[in-house]
Amino acid sequence: VVFDVKVFDQEQNLEELAQKIKTTIKLDGLVWNTELQIKPVAFGMNMLELGCVIEDDKVSVEEDIYNKLLEWEK
Repeated sequence: VVFDVKVFDQEQNLEELAQKIKTTIKLDGLVWNTELQIKPVAFGMNMLELGCVIEDDKVSVEEDIYNKLLEWEK
């Protein structure tokens, strides 16, 4: 699974954000890729592309990962 993580502030450190994601969201059946990519979006903004491998029976992409990431917006 590959997540495209877009931020609101171009000053956001995407490497630190990737580390926060990897250390905060740890589950049995989830392995984060060691590599990450920072890709340009537009007007100097970048996005983080971060991948993981999941075991379907143990991890729900939407409930266990995606919703946790969305909670950080609030």
